[in-house]
Amino acid sequence: MADPNECLKNAQKSDPKAQLCNSLGSDWNWICQTPTQETATYQFCHCQGQWAVPPGQTCPNGASTAQPVYYDKYKVCYCCCSCMAWGTKIATPDGDKEVQTFVVGDAVLAAGSDLKWRPYAVEWSDGVPPGQNYGKPMMTVYFQLDGKIGSLIVTSDQVFLLSNGLLSRTELLVPGKDQLVSATGVAVPIISIEGGYFYGGVHHIATSETVATSADGHLLNARGIVVGDWALQIADIESGKVGGAKFATMAEPVTLNTEAYVAKHKHLVGGIYTHAVKGTDWEHARPANFVPYSKVASEVPAEARRFFTKAQAEDIYNKLHPAPPQNTAGQDIVYNLFSTFQGFYPDVHFKLEWSELLPNAFSWFTLDVPFVTVNGGLVRIPGVGFNTLAVIIAHEIGHLYGGPPLTGNGKYSCEGQADYSALKAVLPRLFLEPARFLEVGPSGIEGVEALFNAINPENRKGIPGQTCDGISTECRSDCMWSPLTARGLPECAGGRKILDLELESAVAEPVGELTTVMVTFNQAVNRSSSTHPSYYTFTPAAEVTGAKSVAQQPDRVVLTTILDPQTTYTLTVTNVISADGVSFKDDSATIAVVWKSTT
Repeated sequence: MADPNECLKNAQKSDPKAQLCNSLGSDWNWICQTPTQETATYQFCHCQGQWAVPPGQTCPNGASTAQPVYYDKYKVCYCCCSCMAWGTKIATPDGDKEVQTFVVGDAVLAAGSDLKWRPYAVEWSDGVPPGQNYGKPMMTVYFQLDGKIGSLIVTSDQVFLLSNGLLSRTELLVPGKDQLVSATGVAVPIISIEGGYFYGGVHHIATSETVATSADGHLLNARGIVVGDWALQIADIESGKVGGAKFATMAEPVTLNTEAYVAKHKHLVGGIYTHAVKGTDWEHARPANFVPYSKVASEVPAEARRFFTKAQAEDIYNKLHPAPPQNTAGQDIVYNLFSTFQGFYPDVHFKLEWSELLPNAFSWFTLDVPFVTVNGGLVRIPGVGFNTLAVIIAHEIGHLYGGPPLTGNGKYSCEGQADYSALKAVLPRLFLEPARFLEVGPSGIEGVEALFNAINPENRKGIPGQTCDGISTECRSDCMWSPLTARGLPECAGGRKILDLELESAVAEPVGELTTVMVTFNQAVNRSSSTHPSYYTFTPAAEVTGAKSVAQQPDRVVLTTILDPQTTYTLTVTNVISADGVSFKDDSATIAVVWKSTT
């Protein structure tokens, strides 16, 4: 386990106000731990560790954006991290040594591109232990060395030296085309690369405490393969700022675990998450504690409620291009939200399906046990953050507990009702402070609407006559905004028909020296808005000194004024809203005043 004092010291190199999450009290421990409270996370290795950079800037190698963890009070904290699998054997002057066992001061064999190996002192060593129930997104590179299939479990940005003398990163390697190089200078064919979850510890070492400016002394021998140390891994090798080696630049580079990669490298087989040379036998060499994404089956049943239809999710995926699963930005936000929701909905089983490509979220009951699942493809969309995900997860809670109108089987709230209850009941329950709710709710709706806008127009339309599952995205937006404007569930989502507010009559009657005017609306009006005398204006001018609602007649208001029976008046009403929060069609209404008949 990393020394917390060293981790803090390194985080403060770029952020003097940095704090360790687990030093802020028990409520914060989960941020640096797995969802099961077992071990520390390694998210944001580039930016949360030794050479952290401020939020909003890119990491030294440009691979990802710095995202310190934000909690609901906007505090920022950091977690220690690491990037190479426990058990990876690294060559030393005295033989091989597992990477997690190195301490500062130990000797390690290192070289430059010339592969002249000599002892160097380890100046940086950090890592986290295994998490029994939490798989870390990593990649396994399979290669053929000395007639045998070997493997290395590494992160997507791990640096490799290729047989042509160039440097490359894991996520850009191409089996059947690129060749690694052995510590003795022999070309090593890459047989396969697959992404997946690694259920083991992760660690990294470096021969300097500063970012590498040269490959010399920063190449290590890992299981016979030449790889870069941590200082070289975070260096800007892409821009040619590292001496002694060049980056393997390519035209229109695409990364592993994407459809673009599969389309470009048609000589490979295996699909999105496994890229293998045809006819090769390598799966027997898969490490026991590595589970490929291709083996992780979704547990979402057919009847589950979903935030987007399949067609809508495909539209969003094709237009907004979620990052591949090796980019773990956003995982901390989801686990933050899961932890918060769990406190209010303890029976719900929350799960993040990180390897799922399509952006979506689901909810369902299995034997009366509630489940909510969020796909990684949703979290990895650029611009999808805390507020948007909060609204989406609240929507799925709304399907489970939002009440009628219900789906045909009577088990789930309809789509619009789930949207409505997310903003009416679920999020206000989580964020009790009105100011905090108003920071999350409206911004989250706008984030959802940005996703709606990425859907092809034909897939945004609703099914005519449907008010449950077949509603349009426009109707869904209205359902989300309605609670914020004191309106009920819209008619398009199964709510009762809402009429524009109208004036039906204004009847004047002398009462002594005063005049009362009975104003009748076409529906019940909101009492607080209808009893403001200033909202009523007579032409010709006459001062309104009182406006009172009528008991047992919520569609009526009595005005007190002084009118001349010989004069023709009109009454204009503004700012009054109905009991459902609906105003006049043109924001105001005018009607002729008539006198009450005495016959």
